[in-house]
Amino acid sequence: MFKIYTKNNCGWCERAKNILDENNIMYKVINIDESFEDKMVLKALRLKTVPQIWDDLDTHLGGYENLIKWLGERNEKN
Repeated sequence: MFKIYTKNNCGWCERAKNILDENNIMYKVINIDESFEDKMVLKALRLKTVPQIWDDLDTHLGGYENLIKWLGERNEKN
């Protein structure tokens, strides 16, 4: 299952979740506005923007644009 770190009122986060939904990829939302600990996880990794997305192998994909790139590469393989 993918993990997507988001925050409230984030358009790019909503777009990323929509793309995951459209591609039938299950994901867990981690809202950093609701969890100080999760916010500190991103800070410790020096990640300053959201969304931040990890795949089901716990590999960090990055943000929205990286997700689009990853999906394109995945679809080319299939």
